[in-house]
Amino acid sequence: MIPNSILKNINDSFIDDLSNNYSFDIRSLNFDCVLVLPHSSFVEKIGSKYFKNIYSLILESLLNRFENIGVKYHPRENSGDFLEIDNDVVKLIPNSIPLELVWISLMKNPPLIVIGDISTGLLTCNLVFKNKTSIISTANILDVPVEYNLVQFFDNIGVEMPMNITEFYKTINKIS
Repeated sequence: MIPNSILKNINDSFIDDLSNNYSFDIRSLNFDCVLVLPHSSFVEKIGSKYFKNIYSLILESLLNRFENIGVKYHPRENSGDFLEIDNDVVKLIPNSIPLELVWISLMKNPPLIVIGDISTGLLTCNLVFKNKTSIISTANILDVPVEYNLVQFFDNIGVEMPMNITEFYKTINKIS
């Protein structure tokens, strides 16, 4: 566990330095919900059409519930917005910015919910936001192969892991 004192000592000048380093105003990030997406090569391994169908349903439900949705593609992704989800409500977070820096920039106003599949970013989200943010893994919904699945770790830290899309809907409906 990251000691609270380390996170509390992150000040505005540190965030400004990060913004300058990445040529992006990290302070401008403000989301009710953040969707963390894997690399497109992983999507191909588990079935591109199935993945896109599931995430289409997930995104539709999020758009009905949240006003500010951020989407973070994998840092090594070079296929751009391969799910074609950038719009007025959904904002793409530059994939060049490490997810951990996104979490640090959102510490003062954490998102209500973070959704991902097998990303270690869900683990760091839990470390930074503690119990302030609901974290959901879609690994079970996507039937992610065991060799990629972090279910054991996610279970230990309280990441919710719905088994199907209906359970996912019930999970996000409990979040206020």
